[in-house]
Amino acid sequence: MPLKNVNSSEPGASVFKIPSDLKPHEKKIFGELKIETLQYLTELKEAPDLTNTQLLSARLSGADTFENHPTISYGVDLTAGTYFSWRHSHGYVNEAYLRKDVSEFNNFSFGRRKFGWSELDTRWQLGLWQPKFTLNPLRPEDQGLTGLFFDHREEKQEFLLLATPIFIPTMEPEVREEGGNLVSDSRWYRSPSSKWKFNNRDTPIVYSIETPEAARLVGNPGIAGMYRVGSLTEGPRLNLAAAYKPVNDMLLKRQIDFFTNNLTQVKASPDVTYHRLISSDLAYSWGPFNTSISYLGDEPAEKRPIEKWAIQKLKPLNIYSANFDMQLSSWVGRPLALQSSYLKVYGGEIEDIESDGSPNDFTLFDSRTKFTNAILLSLQGELARPYSRPLTSKFSYTYDYDQKGYVWGLEFQVSPINQWSLVMGSDILGVEIETDTDKRFINQFRANDRYYAGLSYVF
Repeated sequence: MPLKNVNSSEPGASVFKIPSDLKPHEKKIFGELKIETLQYLTELKEAPDLTNTQLLSARLSGADTFENHPTISYGVDLTAGTYFSWRHSHGYVNEAYLRKDVSEFNNFSFGRRKFGWSELDTRWQLGLWQPKFTLNPLRPEDQGLTGLFFDHREEKQEFLLLATPIFIPTMEPEVREEGGNLVSDSRWYRSPSSKWKFNNRDTPIVYSIETPEAARLVGNPGIAGMYRVGSLTEGPRLNLAAAYKPVNDMLLKRQIDFFTNNLTQVKASPDVTYHRLISSDLAYSWGPFNTSISYLGDEPAEKRPIEKWAIQKLKPLNIYSANFDMQLSSWVGRPLALQSSYLKVYGGEIEDIESDGSPNDFTLFDSRTKFTNAILLSLQGELARPYSRPLTSKFSYTYDYDQKGYVWGLEFQVSPINQWSLVMGSDILGVEIETDTDKRFINQFRANDRYYAGLSYVF
């Protein structure tokens, strides 16, 4: 079975078509077992045990119809993994839904399902439309929205509606309180500051976590709609989408109690706010070429905390992207694709505010997106067929002009025998000025350079 390399939550992930992408004649159930080792080039003083890790994971994915009810089908995409300890294990649902075809072009589905709401959001892995699993933010895994969907789909037209009764947020590394600090068993977790200025002195901060009732977080409904005109494969197309729903990333609110000038206690708790999303993609495809320009606007609602608490205020986002893709298959004689994109973000700052809406003098995190003014180049596909076995590769390079830094990744995968694959690769983060104290994504995680290798079995 040929595999399709796409963005995934972990390096070396060989991921197949997701259930919502399968055509009727492609119905199948399949899975993958994988073991891999990751070696980071820099040891973190606070987490030396995370310099080398081993991951065992399993994935079950596919879609099919019910034998006695051919108009009813299901789709499922489940993943579980462990770093060989119970505390370092995870499991998540990318998709799980039932679908009812009511006519040739119309269907209803209920559950968790992925759709192409915004090309910009998907290409740059923003997670504004659909939540993600971000165990590793370099390869976040898309997860569907959850609710009741109505989809009218033709070759040159599509109309999609969603009503969702519940909110499932983006799944980030698990955070816990330990010794007065907020810590995580992940090198990709950003710890809040351990001190702040009080009366012109650096005052230590002691953190604790208050977890609200699950119903308060989950019980937040939303609505969304999308309209596409034009073919996905040839000629012009326009995609418009809008939504009013909870922000996928939960807010962090905190209560501050002052004991003395030498100690500050902070109680942290998650919360939910809503936002209005508007996105548009104008594209044109001809032969092996595809070009598009995209816009995404995000207006979060301001949520006020109760007295003596502070909460994150998310500033509005206006994001633009220009893209050009090319299929090289007709020139090189094998599946190979080149992608390029430019991203420009306006806004998106985070500011902590108090109950009256005034800014607090301490902000935990200050940015909503990893990149703000960046280019992306990607080349992926089959490089050669040694001994009649496909050797596939993926090279990606991102440079952010505002951060003056880059992220590049290189991965190779080969299948020496049927159903078995070997993968190896590397991810590098760097900045132009080594002494830069910038707190944004690239500079904060530039110690996470790594290489990896793994073995997978597909069934």
